[in-house]
Amino acid sequence: MYLTINKVGSGYVDSEGVAVSDAKYCGMDIDNHMEALYFSLSTMATIGYGTSDYYFGDCWAPFILVLLQVFSAIVFSSLAIGLLFQRMSRGQKRGRTIVFSDVAVIRKVRGRWYWMFRVAELRKRHIIGAKIRVFCVRHERCPVSSRHGGVDLETAYFVSHPLFLLNGSRSTPTDCESEEEPNSECSLEQSILMGLPHVVVHRMDSLSPLVPPRPVWYDEDGVPHGPFDVTPTSTTLTGGKNSTGENTTASNLVMEEGRLTSSSRLLLDPDNGRTEILPTQEEVTHFLQDRQAEIIVFLEGTCEVTGMALQARHSYRIEDIAFHKTFAPCVFPAGPNEAREDSRDSFHRNGALEIDFSQYHSLVPAPFDSMSCPYIPSSSLRKR
Repeated sequence: MYLTINKVGSGYVDSEGVAVSDAKYCGMDIDNHMEALYFSLSTMATIGYGTSDYYFGDCWAPFILVLLQVFSAIVFSSLAIGLLFQRMSRGQKRGRTIVFSDVAVIRKVRGRWYWMFRVAELRKRHIIGAKIRVFCVRHERCPVSSRHGGVDLETAYFVSHPLFLLNGSRSTPTDCESEEEPNSECSLEQSILMGLPHVVVHRMDSLSPLVPPRPVWYDEDGVPHGPFDVTPTSTTLTGGKNSTGENTTASNLVMEEGRLTSSSRLLLDPDNGRTEILPTQEEVTHFLQDRQAEIIVFLEGTCEVTGMALQARHSYRIEDIAFHKTFAPCVFPAGPNEAREDSRDSFHRNGALEIDFSQYHSLVPAPFDSMSCPYIPSSSLRKR
């Protein structure tokens, strides 16, 4: 553009009738394209001009052109810096370095079911204030009326339920299964240390959305399921009447899922003490498949390098859950003379420990009913 201005002004005639050469037009001293390019670079970089007249002979054309280029340079610099910084500090990209176990596990410890998954950070720089929350999204079905041969159901699709995490952020541990104060030992979020792989645990008690409601739950076809004979054609559950004179027929179980009537309470509490009937592996699998349950995990924190908030997400369906399994060890103490076959990509080392990420997603068999578990505190395994 500067060269064009020079060419256009080459036919300019001064007051004395003498033609002005290209190089002398407005005092710009531009003879060819290379000099015009250097002049443009000097304008944008503000490194000073090599012209004999900084005011360009009081000409308006170079002034307007320089003004436009300076404005364009400022806009370009601001956009470039903003885009570059946003690209470097984007929370989504940082969240990709957080890895969740490919498969979650459900195992039984002292007669109770526990759902677990593992999370870790690939980078050596930690995430500040990392907290994790878990939700279960599933269908809800409630009986609204009874009819011959079955019940009419009202279905709400994809209802989210928060999952209580064992050893959450509460400071005072109390009973985790009290109906008056449900899951008070647990919390809806858990603070974790991202410097090491961490196993998150959810207790599948009677209040868990992963457990079929008691005493009865209904599938998509309106068929009731439970620990007793609750088919619509059955005449009795225990035979006749209970001690209070109430008929224990199947029609008494046409109720909202998980809400006990007086007769069903007697069936579950024969000694006036709560006796929880745990679901079997097949019942849990059938229930989660029927409700199309999906467990969604959110991990949030702050990157210590950029100070940007980040979030990582992962989800598990029933196909991603293994029963009676546990996670293979992937953290080992660092021995001074220990020779371990590894690669740079799978091993992270420091002076105290080694993390083998090649074993991070591996599972090993677990007992069908363990006495204890390293991921569950002993205080949570006490007899109730």
